[in-house]
Order: sequence, then structure tokens, then C-alpha cells
Amino acid sequence: MRETILLGGAVLALALRQRSVGTLLALIGFVVFTVELPTGGGIDPHANRKFYERILHARERVESIRHGQAIRFWYDSRDPAALDYIALNSTYLYQYSLLSSDFPRGACSSEIDPAGLVVVLSSDERMPEIARGALGECWRGFGVKPVVEEVDVQKRDDRPYTMAVLQAEPDFSMRRSLRAVFNSAGQANLQPVENSTEPVPFPLDRWTVCNQKSDMPAMKVASGGVAVRTPRRQYAFALTYGPLVAPENGRYRFALQYRPRSGHFCFGARFMDESAWLATDIAGHPAGSGSELAFWVDLTRGQTFLLRIANSNDTGDGAASFLMQKVTAIQLNR
Repeated sequence: MRETILLGGAVLALALRQRSVGTLLALIGFVVFTVELPTGGGIDPHANRKFYERILHARERVESIRHGQAIRFWYDSRDPAALDYIALNSTYLYQYSLLSSDFPRGACSSEIDPAGLVVVLSSDERMPEIARGALGECWRGFGVKPVVEEVDVQKRDDRPYTMAVLQAEPDFSMRRSLRAVFNSAGQANLQPVENSTEPVPFPLDRWTVCNQKSDMPAMKVASGGVAVRTPRRQYAFALTYGPLVAPENGRYRFALQYRPRSGHFCFGARFMDESAWLATDIAGHPAGSGSELAFWVDLTRGQTFLLRIANSNDTGDGAASFLMQKVTAIQLNR
């Protein structure tokens, strides 16, 4: 217990003196405070310090690869080193970053986009290949493949464990870029772009302001994109794109890249009769130097739908504003 108090005190001192790393140190220090590691009886009296150093080292390795990307953790909570796994996971908001605590099961517990990492931890030396194979099966349906970016062995007095960091990357052999071709009536047919490995941006001047009785949204061409401000009303519609027509049955991904300014907004697809959303994204993830909202949706040949931007301030009224940079779409090959 004395070791825990001393280590926790050092963490808090560093947190006050070095604000740039204070939050990280405080989080790990809190884990050490709340975890009762045994001392005495022949057990290393420096176990707490070694535990802290392992977690700090593991996080540094993850952050050297992560660069702000979305992250998920995958491990077995029954593993001998599970305490380390839970502590590392907890420094990234545990419930929101946990993929599964039932490795090697649970690979398909949540979707992941090409801007994401999965950190897998296990005492099984075969883990990196097991994880890559399982994630590959799950992600094939999203045109994404796992690539092992880092394998790091963490030493422990009893039994070492392995940490593997897998990057989600687009599988271009599974994807086709789409472009929006508008007719004279303002309807856009989605058409495949041959020999293109990068999504083709839709024309941004086709967005229209939703008809609001009051508190009108704003849209203005600006340097690098279109500046958007939603209505202040909670969940109010802001902009519409389309109608768009799907070329064939299949799974599609639509993405909106932007630079955030204030508030929160939703990007999604709606039925033409405005009865409901087909799919939405309100969380987003980092993408390049900005952010991206993206969603997957299953469409049928000839299905007509709308893209829509809406206010998403869920705590009350307040406008969202951002710089919309581009909108793109892809289709998975059948």
C-alpha cells in the first residue's frame, strides 16, 4: 500500500507540473490507486511501479501509431495478465473503446472504418495471426482489411504477454468509387468510377438549405470548402443533397470530411418520403487534418434517397458550425 501511495503522489505531482501529460498520468495513477496489487509474502514489493511502467510503455507504443484515430481494445478478461489489459483500456474511456473482453471471440462486436486501430493483448504467442485472421473475416463486408502495425512483448515476473496493434485499411480490391452525375431535373445517378483507388468528391454546390419557417441554416462558399451553420433548434434539419439514385443492389458507404468549429451535427441518408433515416453518423472520427462522419447503408437498384445534414446538439438548442471539405461515396464489389 505504501508503494501505491508514493507512486500515486508522484503521478499527481507530475500532473500538476506537466499539464500536457497530466491527464494521462492522472488516469494511470488512478488505476494504480484503485487496483490492489499484493505485496509481501515473497512478492516483489515494487510490483506497483512495474505495473505502472508497463501501462505507460504500452500506451506510448499505441500513441506512436494512433495519431488521433479511433481505437478499440480486444483481450480475454480471464487471461493471467488481464489486469494490465483493463488498466490500459481504461486510459481510453473503457466502455467506449472496448471491442471485446472475450478474445479470440468477439471480433465482430462493432464496426470499424478505415481510420481505426485495434489493440489486441494476450498471453498466447500466436495472437497476432489469430487476431488478423478473425478481424479480416469480420471486416471483409466493409471493404476493410487489418494490417499488423506493431507487435510488442511486455515482460512480467510471472508470464509475459503480447500487444499487437492492427490498423484498419481500405481494401481497394473490394471497393468501387462512385461519382454523382446530375440530370436537368436535379436528380443524381451514382456511377462507378473506373480505375480509381480514391473516392471522387461530389460537387458541393448541389447542397440546398432545408426550408425552415424560422432560424434558417446558413451555407457559404469559403476557402477550402463550404462553411455551414445549422439551425439552433435541437435536431433541426440543415442541408439536403440529392435525390440520389443507387445503381444496383449493394452496400454503400458515404463520407463527409470537415473541419469542426462548434457544436455537433448529424450526417445521414433519408427515405425520399422523409419517413425515417436510412443510416446516420453523429460520432465521427479523425481523418487527415480534419474529421469525418461516415455511414454504411444497404440500397437496392434504382432506390432514390436523400443525403441530409442536421443539428445534433443533444443537450438543448444551439447551432453547430463546420467547414465542409468534401463528400464521397463507395460501393462494395459483390
